[in-house]
Amino acid sequence: MTTAFAHAADCGLVTAFLTQPMGMLLAVTCGMVFWVGLHTAVTGSAMLEMAGRLVTPRVIAAAVALAGLAWLYKLWVW
Repeated sequence: MTTAFAHAADCGLVTAFLTQPMGMLLAVTCGMVFWVGLHTAVTGSAMLEMAGRLVTPRVIAAAVALAGLAWLYKLWVW
């Protein structure tokens, strides 16, 4: 995932996805959380609080399932 994260940080999203799909998703999510957090800090908006409500048990279960599928993909490619 580290290599995929590095590719995504260098704007190589396709390469990051092919390297490790979950790493690319985590990198994009971290970037979005950073910008939403910065926007919230500067403007005082409730956007970060609203985004936090999206994290439900169903979303967490989907993320865990995606992580498992990403590792299966990596084993298949390897």
